[in-house]
Amino acid sequence: MRARATAAVVAARCEQLSARDRPGADDGRRWGLAVGALAVAWISAIALIGPLLVEREIDASQAAAADQNIASAIDHAERARSIEPWAASPYVQLGLLAELEREHDYVLLRGGLDGSEWSRFCLRQADRVVVLTPATPPPAGLAPPDGCDVLFLEAPTTEDVAAWFARADVRTHHVVPVDTELSAAAGRVARRLTGQSLGLVLSGGGARAFAHIGVLEVLEGEGLEIDRLGGCSMGAFIGAMTALGWRPETMIEVCRRELAQRAPFSDYTIPRHALIRARRAASMLKRMFGELALEQLARPLYTVSADLVSSRMVIHRTGSIVDTVGASMAIPGLAPPVSRESQLLVDGGVLNNLPVDVMVADEPGPVVAVDVMRRLDSAGVHLEQGPLLPTIVETLSRATVLGSVERAEANRLLADVLVAPDVQDVPLRGFRSLDRAVDAGRRAAEQALADGALETIEEARRLGAPVTIAAAAHS
Repeated sequence: MRARATAAVVAARCEQLSARDRPGADDGRRWGLAVGALAVAWISAIALIGPLLVEREIDASQAAAADQNIASAIDHAERARSIEPWAASPYVQLGLLAELEREHDYVLLRGGLDGSEWSRFCLRQADRVVVLTPATPPPAGLAPPDGCDVLFLEAPTTEDVAAWFARADVRTHHVVPVDTELSAAAGRVARRLTGQSLGLVLSGGGARAFAHIGVLEVLEGEGLEIDRLGGCSMGAFIGAMTALGWRPETMIEVCRRELAQRAPFSDYTIPRHALIRARRAASMLKRMFGELALEQLARPLYTVSADLVSSRMVIHRTGSIVDTVGASMAIPGLAPPVSRESQLLVDGGVLNNLPVDVMVADEPGPVVAVDVMRRLDSAGVHLEQGPLLPTIVETLSRATVLGSVERAEANRLLADVLVAPDVQDVPLRGFRSLDRAVDAGRRAAEQALADGALETIEEARRLGAPVTIAAAAHS
């Protein structure tokens, strides 16, 4: 295999439609780009195959935008000669595939789940299999291969996702909205499949987590697309807004209204289970996120909580955003635990306040971590000077993450880029310090960029392993 000249050298155009599926003149627009170089042409194919799967016309400009978006995301694209597998014996197909794999980092095969010889060849030879489907459950009798990715065209229901995961050992799923978000979502899938997706992990930290918004603003200004997200506590809260595609200015406006002005953590009660009822916080989350679930997001997000029953970290990849973010924010003693089946869930910061390890274990690609709960430097602090004692809420908030400080230090080292805003002067419950925290995030992100963050991200993308991908469409 030749060396890469840039972040990625894309694959060959290596398969065409089977003889019975060759397009006629009327279908040329839909099938013309059915297969192509790496994810560039493959995701472009989604834009054209999409109408057949979801019975919706796709505007030609959207398809062109998807192609351009992914071409720029991959950074460099080139096409090779076409081969026609329906006219070749299995031995010739294997030889051609071996040649393509020697010459290119990524190879795309397009087949189906129809049991044909070519489809079986694709499934045997591919390192990764992606099943394209409309947002529906799998039809009766369909047997997706174990370990496959499932790509939904349009947002699925939670029942749709559960049905596919129940039918096979699905590796992960992708959501590509067939609308104005097509271009961005297509580029995201391309980067994830080629090990170049940019992950962002946001720590917990109360009001200090507002600094995440400042970091996001700077990263967005540099043209960096966040492809996958993970968060703990208030980091999960900011992460959910990011996953929904909210712009930083919108996040600031919403946080000012919902947290600084409405004070959702102030419904105090006689402390039998906790200091607050947390009903106002639940109402806030409901207003913001409604009925959406994690598995419906085009930009994947996980949150973490801690189970008081099993003493284990719980990673939430599915379920209501209201419930999963709420559990991740439930500071023990301040808010009551969230009951879910046999679990009692509290703030994930108890066990893992900066869950970079979860992100790194998920899939390859560069990871940026933002930590707003750095270990305090006690140098120069003298007890005889009588430092001000924190409030009970501050004490509970700080005590929540004490047990995960060492883990956070180790997780910092796992990130390709670490951003650590200086927000020690922002009280953990100081939600009216929104602007100060956001400014601190901006400064920290700008410093990270000055220290070579962009170069580090690009270098991490160059390390993605070569892969052969088989895309199987079912309608």
